[in-house]
Amino acid sequence: MASRTGLTLLRNARGGDAQAQLALGQVYLTGEHGLGKSPATAYHWLEMAARAGLQEAWTLIGAQIPLEALKDAEGALPWYRRAAAAGVAPAQRTVAVRLLERAGAQEGDPYRQAESPAAQEAIALLNQAAARGDMQAQEILGEFHFSGRHVPKDRVLARAWLERAAAQGSSGAQRQLISLCAGERDLAGVERHARALAQQGEAYASYALGMALLGRVPLPAPPAAQHAQP
Repeated sequence: MASRTGLTLLRNARGGDAQAQLALGQVYLTGEHGLGKSPATAYHWLEMAARAGLQEAWTLIGAQIPLEALKDAEGALPWYRRAAAAGVAPAQRTVAVRLLERAGAQEGDPYRQAESPAAQEAIALLNQAAARGDMQAQEILGEFHFSGRHVPKDRVLARAWLERAAAQGSSGAQRQLISLCAGERDLAGVERHARALAQQGEAYASYALGMALLGRVPLPAPPAAQHAQP
């Protein structure tokens, strides 16, 4: 049940108070005051506040609301672009992924458009987001440099980005690092990254850890076990 504070915010927001709309959007991001957590509802109120000119509203949209949580993703994208231009790292990553998806949908292959303007913009945005510490952007860039998707293959850059993502707790980056380290015959690296995942019960990580402890290079992981990155 909504608290008195929640009901007051609802009344004021419905009455057109932009500050109340902003506050209500923040409440729906956290689920406070008995209103429940709802990214879509948070977006509804934050967008209204953004249309009223409150910068904090579209900054929060770009920083905290996954685009896939919204029914009208295309309609919402301009707010993410605005946040990306302001240097909001999650928004930069969101826009980049959307650009790459569009390029792939147009050509039937999401990884063919390495030279397209959209892909170049996407890679630039991913680099900005990753440099600002966005874990998912770091993981995506690491995978791209490892596989040669959209960018030239570069194992040094791949490892650098993946290590930064893994340090923030990215299991996807750790999976890729197992394969990368195995390819470089870096058994200490295999052991370090496999151990973290093996403790979570992942079968391939347990196998890779065992092989590394025996002083042997593990076989490559099945594709599904290497990464789950879109």
